[in-house]
Amino acid sequence: MNLAELARDFQTEDECIDYFEKMRWPSGVECLACESKRISHITTHGKTKKARRVLQCLECGKQFSATCNTIFHDSHIPLRKWFLAIQLLSQAKKGMSSCQISRTIGVSYKTAWHMTHRIREAMDAALGNYKLQGTVEIDETYLGGKPRKDLRTGNHVVRPKIPVIGMVERKGVMRFQKMAKARSKDIKILVTESVSRTAQVMTDESVLYDSGIPLFLKHKHKTINHSARQYVDGYIHTNTVEGAFGLLKRGIVGSYHRLSYKHLQRYLNEFEFRWNNRKEKAIFEHILIRAAKSNPLPYALLTAPETEGDKNEVPF
Repeated sequence: MNLAELARDFQTEDECIDYFEKMRWPSGVECLACESKRISHITTHGKTKKARRVLQCLECGKQFSATCNTIFHDSHIPLRKWFLAIQLLSQAKKGMSSCQISRTIGVSYKTAWHMTHRIREAMDAALGNYKLQGTVEIDETYLGGKPRKDLRTGNHVVRPKIPVIGMVERKGVMRFQKMAKARSKDIKILVTESVSRTAQVMTDESVLYDSGIPLFLKHKHKTINHSARQYVDGYIHTNTVEGAFGLLKRGIVGSYHRLSYKHLQRYLNEFEFRWNNRKEKAIFEHILIRAAKSNPLPYALLTAPETEGDKNEVPF
């Protein structure tokens, strides 16, 4: 579904709610408390006099809405604007800033920022427990800019760079994972959890992978020597994962500019989701299904006090 089709098919709020109900309950609406399918549709009018659609269970009497306990939970933004935001964020190859989203769909920046983080929450863990198979390229990159000069003191301020591990299945899916530190023992745990025992692993010559590759993958581990300006040796290379890193960095440079360590993983999930579904024509519907299964993300939780490690920024 493209933007023109979205505008054509969802012209009213009722059409959006009906569609989301079908996506959330394909076999019919179920009560969130007792799972009964004896549901009554009620239209109420609150203090604002606006019509509000409510579902009531005829078994236990519980009232709920189609968006209850989803990423749209307790949102006063019309679903039609939510659908537009999902479409824009899912189709923008290098991402779209909250500032741009706010101008495009007509909401405040604060609202757009909260909306985009909730959409990224629906994009999270799309692969579940799937382990990468076949030929898997693994590499690391470090996000952060060059030392900047403090105009007040004249000193150069050095911010610690944030390591990100990328793992790509050739002609398949990809994973991004932020790390507190780039250490072999942490990489080993991540690779063990993410890569199949039958996979063949490609890395560069970094010492991180000498002990960072689990023992069960050692006999299938191939390296390419970048320090000797060697980038391809037959089928041995890490060009695919480096291409994914390039797309991520161009997105940060061109769209987001600055990311905090606290929220970085959600942005990584966004790029990961788009990469893994780049050939999927029904990506909008895919996100809606995940939105129905994702837990609410309250603004208070999203803006909770940062820890010391969360205060690092990723500027470019």
